[in-house]
Amino acid sequence: MFTQFFEGLYTLQAQRCAAVGMARVMADRDREVGPVNPNILNIGTVDRCVLGQRYGSYSAGLSALGLTDGPEAALYGFRVKEGFLSRTIGNQRAHELLTRAWRRIIVEDGRLLHAAKAA
Repeated sequence: MFTQFFEGLYTLQAQRCAAVGMARVMADRDREVGPVNPNILNIGTVDRCVLGQRYGSYSAGLSALGLTDGPEAALYGFRVKEGFLSRTIGNQRAHELLTRAWRRIIVEDGRLLHAAKAA
């Protein structure tokens, strides 16, 4: 019962962070970027995460967006936010829920499904 409660809280956090991350990615119009395939999306990998698919690698995406790894990247949903909730539900489950939140926003919004050209 407590696990479901904490997973629900983490899901809300993941959805909020993914929405902020989506806005940050969409604000970047300075370069050509690739599409994001929600079917292979996995926030826990450097090449199949949002940044990996969009910019070629996790670190290249962080650099393009002017972000640092760690807590800052977690605020934008590009990595699992370390803390009580992720420790309580487990790192693997936190990655699954964050990936699900990103997948949902990508499909609903639709803009990351396509490559974009620099302005």
